Amino acid sequence: MPRHAFEKSLAILVADNQGEGIICGKKTAYILETAPEAVYAYTHQYYHRLARVP
Repeated sequence: MPRHAFEKSLAILVADNQGEGIICGKKTAYILETAPEAVYAYTHQYYHRLARVP
C-alpha cells in the first residue's frame, strides 16, 4: 500500500474517533500500535497478518 494512501486512510480513522480502526492492504492488515492488547488479540484471529504501526 503506498504510504500516502495509508496516511490518508489513517487520518480519516483518527478524525472519526469511533474506536480502533484496521486498514487492510493486499498482503497485510494494519492496526495502530496504541490499540489496546485486547483489540489486537481479537482482530488478530481474523487478520493473520496483522501489523502494528506507529
